[in-house]
Amino acid sequence: MRWAFDDARAMLQRIRGEFREMPGLKLTIAQAARLWHLDPDSSRVFLDALVVDGLLKRKADGVYLVPSDVTSDGVRPLHAFSHVKK
Repeated sequence: MRWAFDDARAMLQRIRGEFREMPGLKLTIAQAARLWHLDPDSSRVFLDALVVDGLLKRKADGVYLVPSDVTSDGVRPLHAFSHVKK
């Protein structure tokens, strides 16, 4: 699918916002495509752009996530819960 610049920018902002608003969100290409009603190739392009941007990390199993959400041992660090009210 070909994207107009403004449409692509809006979709990228939407995806970025979803990852920021939902701590712990982890998606594969197929899951992202279903969630945002995109084709898999477009999903990959957008997610990979956010990897290059530094917002996301792509794990070896193909899952995209915010790197601060998981440490090397797979546990969310305490600072990831700083938004939770006590």
